[in-house]
Amino acid sequence: MIEIKDLTVAFNETTIFENINLKLFADEMTVIVGASGSGKSVLMKTVLGLIKPVGGTVIIDGEDIFAIKRRQLNNVRKKMAMLFQGGALLDSMNVFQNVALPMVEHLNLTDEELARNVKEKLHLVGLENIEHKLPSELSGGMKKRVSLARAISLNPYYIIYDEPTTGLDPIIASGITNLIQKIKSQTTSIVITHDLECISKLKSRIVMLDNKKIIFDGSYKDFKKSKIEKIRRFVGNENF
Repeated sequence: MIEIKDLTVAFNETTIFENINLKLFADEMTVIVGASGSGKSVLMKTVLGLIKPVGGTVIIDGEDIFAIKRRQLNNVRKKMAMLFQGGALLDSMNVFQNVALPMVEHLNLTDEELARNVKEKLHLVGLENIEHKLPSELSGGMKKRVSLARAISLNPYYIIYDEPTTGLDPIIASGITNLIQKIKSQTTSIVITHDLECISKLKSRIVMLDNKKIIFDGSYKDFKKSKIEKIRRFVGNENF
């Protein structure tokens, strides 16, 4: 479980969010929504320990990540993976090398085991026989899939998806959302998005950030029916 306790994050004189509390339970999917600048990505970078809060803390499986030593924090991070908005593939490496990188860094595998694991992860995201290709040779949707294969390469307990469908055409975006649904049974998933189509397909717990606070935490059904004005403006249509 990830527990966010009384968390406050600020940069210089600007407070991003203040005294927020949130529990992300094991084997659950949570979709975090909000307008641009509401702090969604900042919150997740704080959960990863990349940003240090000015108040409060984050506890992951009983470990206060801002009170433990670097080595302990690295062990906690091995349980986590992030699918970055832009994919963040390494341009100088081919698909095989990108997907294999976490396994090379953290596992002691033979060449045969490494090749088998990379093939399995690519198959899971619907890709075959592209190990030799460079990122520049891939479409946007393929890059997202390769990035997802890399993210799940160490079988993480937690996966954070940062705007997974941004910049993709509707058909490819739908495919990525389907992959997230497929993988969710194996992990605790946290999806940052403002894509209404993605939100409506995932139909999971929704947390909305606005004005430095959490203004909604509940089911997709209750989110749709909410009378909160900012949620109604965010939804913006009757068919959502």
